[in-house]
Amino acid sequence: MKGIFKNSFTGIMIMVVVMSLNGFTGCDLTKDAPPVPEPVKERAALDFTQADVDALVSMTQEKIFLPAPTDNGDPPEECDYVHFLRFKLKDIDYDPEVPSTMNNVDAFLLVVPGILEGANGFEYFARNLIYTAKVYNNLNLEVYAMDRRANCLEDTSAEPYIEQIYYDGTYNGQTFETMDEKHDAIVDLALGYYYYGETLPNGKKFAGFLKNKDVPYLSDFGLKMNTESMFKIAMTMVPDLEARQKKLFVGGHSMGGMHTAVFAGWDLDGDLATLDDAGYMNCAGLYALDSSVAAYETIRDPLTSELPISTIALLDAMDEYTYLQIVDAIRKEWLPPLLPFPFFDAEVMATTEMIGYLGDWFPDHEATALDEIPMSSNLKATLQVLHSRTLSQFINAKPTIKDFRYTNEALIGAFFDDNFVPVGMIQTSMGFLKGGPVVQKDFPLPSDFSKANPELADSMGMMVSSKNMFIPADEGAVDKEGNGPLYSWADFDEIGNAEEPDFQDVFGNMTYTTMENEISDIHDFARALHQGPSNLVEWYFPLRPVIDMNTIGASWAHKYGMNYFYGDMAGQMPMIELVQAKEGVSDTDVRRQIKGANHMDPMFMSANTSSHRENEVMQPLIDFIIENKGE
Repeated sequence: MKGIFKNSFTGIMIMVVVMSLNGFTGCDLTKDAPPVPEPVKERAALDFTQADVDALVSMTQEKIFLPAPTDNGDPPEECDYVHFLRFKLKDIDYDPEVPSTMNNVDAFLLVVPGILEGANGFEYFARNLIYTAKVYNNLNLEVYAMDRRANCLEDTSAEPYIEQIYYDGTYNGQTFETMDEKHDAIVDLALGYYYYGETLPNGKKFAGFLKNKDVPYLSDFGLKMNTESMFKIAMTMVPDLEARQKKLFVGGHSMGGMHTAVFAGWDLDGDLATLDDAGYMNCAGLYALDSSVAAYETIRDPLTSELPISTIALLDAMDEYTYLQIVDAIRKEWLPPLLPFPFFDAEVMATTEMIGYLGDWFPDHEATALDEIPMSSNLKATLQVLHSRTLSQFINAKPTIKDFRYTNEALIGAFFDDNFVPVGMIQTSMGFLKGGPVVQKDFPLPSDFSKANPELADSMGMMVSSKNMFIPADEGAVDKEGNGPLYSWADFDEIGNAEEPDFQDVFGNMTYTTMENEISDIHDFARALHQGPSNLVEWYFPLRPVIDMNTIGASWAHKYGMNYFYGDMAGQMPMIELVQAKEGVSDTDVRRQIKGANHMDPMFMSANTSSHRENEVMQPLIDFIIENKGE
């Protein structure tokens, strides 16, 4: 019998709860009742708090002028700037334009986000890396997290006012004192601005989510622009070449890691007689977060695994003529300027930012904002894909996610946790639902698909995941959906411990997840979804960089601005790759595997709960920097 029933009173109370949820008729509860997650474990002790980190580390948004192409339309003026988040120690005072002052910093890290990902993908990683390096290694680091240029199109104008309501309790002459008042005011402001045509105090009115017809100029927001943006940040923030060669480490997550390999092989001016502007000559080493920074020719397949099938079809059998035809088709809008990623459009991305600040600031409030959104057909379809137990439920759109009761925090888990969202590229290992029955799901793929088709399942993992997928089972009475239990969240360190590593149902019949497979704190993830001037998700991702990246190894690519001449140099640079573990693959000095990790976990693995599990990203990366930086 499960250890929880050692306490007879606790066991009886749990049985009573289960009966009340399912209607007790004398059946064998352990066999017929939907499984209910067991009570949570005690949380792990903290080595330090995020308030400690914020006291030591600052985050600011910086921008550098670098004009955007205007051959196919005029982008907004803000797109003429490279935007990035700068993370640094607060007590270091120096002028980055004076190379001699670079001695105050031991190493600089430039980091590039993955596909559909903004600079806030590194909000937790960068702050905690700098803190860990300083406090535990006496090492002064600075991190630059790049936003791709198309992020200039995101309208986050309401964010400062939303923060004002939360932190100051005021907005537009009104005062909000209680947390309930602040919660409701924030929801009203966000929905009013993005959906109901309400104007902000500064006179700004939302113009709507952009469509392909609105952004023809994105046809030229390609790999050349993105790579030159990386060089611009590096050369501006670390202006001395020798300092870059000794102290600058370039890396990225997912596609950002592959872009790092491109950077290493790139020649900025295209002149092979001058090597001072070759990427590999401008850094001390490379690093990757669930990606690879090896020579790009060896990592094409990981890139295509993240892409829609329609885009992969464009990439196959690419030659110079085909490339020119595709680029011309994008410019003429015969092909979309925006990456045609199923379901994940700008509205969906903006919605995740809203649930981010609600889940961060009001984690235990019942999530009601989705109920008030006048959803587009795409947002409805996306939510139904993410939140259907069976094909029948998806087709009939019954029940919908709005029929279930979630806390704001639990809703983030439903959107991003690896046990609930079937999209591998956004999965994070943050814990599990609690508060009501939870069952396996058989949509979009059957629950046994991974076991029956392991190789196919692995190849589909970045797009569609079927392994260990679950969904709430109680939306309330059939004729009164929405009156079921309030589902809340068991955080990663409440799932298991050394004595009881498995998180099971109350009877011990089903193992939902394990201590090893939960490694990131949902509070840290929620903060990164919205904190500061950038965000975790990317509203608008152009198709052009994906097309360009598939051609860089071709002998003709340089004619079209892709100065990738040193493709083998990435493989010769000092490098470290911190990745999720794969069966049959061994650790090496370069490639370090993190057991239980999913695609987003290398940026969010808890850095301050060593009694529960040591962070396997921060210290290995710091050790790599110490070993490879020059003096």
